[in-house]
Amino acid sequence: MLFIGCSLTDELDISFAFASIPLGDKRTKTARIFVTSSSPETYSEKKKLKSYGITDVVVADYFAFYNFVASVSEREEKAPLAIESFAYPDGGNPYTDERFVSYLIQSGWRHNDNPYSVSIPRTSEDVLNERINKDPLVAVWGRRFSGKTTILHRILFNFRTRRRFFLPSQLSMDDKIFNEIFKIQDALIAIDHGTLNHHQIRTLALKPDRLGDNNTTVLLALPRSEINALGNSYAEDAVELDSRLHHIEIIELNKLLDPLGFHRWKPGDSILDNVFTLGTSSIASKIMKSQSRLDERIELICDEGRRNGKPPEPSKLEFSLLFYLAVRQRIYSFVHRTLAKKYGFDYLADTHIFEFARKWSPFIEIEETDSVSRRAENSSSVLICNSYAWTQLAIRRLSDRLGLEQTATYIVDLYVSVRDIDPEAFQLTLFDNLNSVYSTKKLNEKDWGAGVIIAVHEKLARYCAQDPDYWLQRAKGVYYISNDENMIRIAIEYCEKGIVEKTEKTSVNAKLTKANLLGKLCSVTKFRSDEDISKAIDAYVEAIGRRNDNPAYIDELLRKSRHGKGYMHSICKAASTRVALLPKRHDIRAIEEYANR
Repeated sequence: MLFIGCSLTDELDISFAFASIPLGDKRTKTARIFVTSSSPETYSEKKKLKSYGITDVVVADYFAFYNFVASVSEREEKAPLAIESFAYPDGGNPYTDERFVSYLIQSGWRHNDNPYSVSIPRTSEDVLNERINKDPLVAVWGRRFSGKTTILHRILFNFRTRRRFFLPSQLSMDDKIFNEIFKIQDALIAIDHGTLNHHQIRTLALKPDRLGDNNTTVLLALPRSEINALGNSYAEDAVELDSRLHHIEIIELNKLLDPLGFHRWKPGDSILDNVFTLGTSSIASKIMKSQSRLDERIELICDEGRRNGKPPEPSKLEFSLLFYLAVRQRIYSFVHRTLAKKYGFDYLADTHIFEFARKWSPFIEIEETDSVSRRAENSSSVLICNSYAWTQLAIRRLSDRLGLEQTATYIVDLYVSVRDIDPEAFQLTLFDNLNSVYSTKKLNEKDWGAGVIIAVHEKLARYCAQDPDYWLQRAKGVYYISNDENMIRIAIEYCEKGIVEKTEKTSVNAKLTKANLLGKLCSVTKFRSDEDISKAIDAYVEAIGRRNDNPAYIDELLRKSRHGKGYMHSICKAASTRVALLPKRHDIRAIEEYANR
């Protein structure tokens, strides 16, 4: 409180200022500054100052003081918003063969580099541009390594009619920046995946009118697991970015690959699989020199400290940091210190992070946290994963040396160690994320990776048995990686543990997974059991009945198995020939109508 020019002889001004304050709150809680042109000297004046809780007396010329106060207010009004530091720059590095290959195989490519000049147009860009011109919130989603970050850059680069901002994935969004999104006008704000938490995503979806009133559009990139946070309408309208390139995209990319002599892009393979293939090319080695043949470099790093021809056993701390980075994309120094201390390396807590970044460069990079993330995460530095493909390869190599049981134990211990300080720790045990790390087309690794996932979920039971989401993830894992009849029947029972009415989202997802598991069970058992087919029909009908809860997500899960076709058609076909299932004919017809849409 500032009292400027108030009289201590007739204290009506001061009395009026305190009139609304309850008697019990008269004691000083904030600074109360009395500004006067002459210093109070008498006992009476000093007594009155004390009775009103005056904490400071400033003797000054009134006119000069008014000017000072006005100048402070003016500076505050002109202070730039914190989001201004994330303004999107117009410039960009030109195309070179080295930059193209560096970007393509994710080697030596910095996470904050603009990929526009070395990337190709995606078919989704036209749809996104159309949505941006009419909607205040537009979401694009895709699996790992589908190009979500790149498409944000491409949209921003070509969009010149509004102010542009890019909030990168290494930013941990605090309330100050988040609230400024609703204040800035005539803007296009691209937010990369991992920047917002679930609550912030939900808030954006609930307040589109505030964005629209300011002629501001938020372009939000999300992984598949977070799309539900937007709610039904936005989730259904979200634009999917495929992890495989479309035919027209491959034509454009081959125009860049052909002059360099690379093999052409394989249409049937994912982007990630193609990256592994191109990364082992001798042409990449020639262009990138020391930053090529990354699979060999991974082996060299993993073999560091080899003695008597035998590689060292991987460190629990090192494996845990790599796994955390592969799933969560970044690890703040606070989390790093916590892990080091829990694993018995207190003396390394403040120094190991720098040595770790040096060892795993350029795949891993350390940088100081920005002012926003420093406050939000209580961390001075952050490790960034520059290359998910190669980090995942390193984890598989280290897992091979640890063995299946030890690998699963390390992953579970990591989750238990950070769950109290990381609200997103559950991401470490989601099937989709485990599968992203351990899925491979190599026959000798495929079953082994599936074994790791199953072992992780089994060991988690000790810590997560009361959580319905845990049982849903465990059932989902069986659906995608096992053809064993007994395991599938057990997983169907796991779904029942996930179907609880007090957790609506988990309940819906568990019913979907149960329907797919029953469909797969019938397929695995060659449709021998009328009872199993009947249960599958009931489950599909129930799942279809919940379609309005999340149409896009439910449609995707019901219509697709891992081979691209759902089991609904084969279930209906088998049921139509069974006399015992004639009472189900109306349900069968409803499933067929849905499947044929």
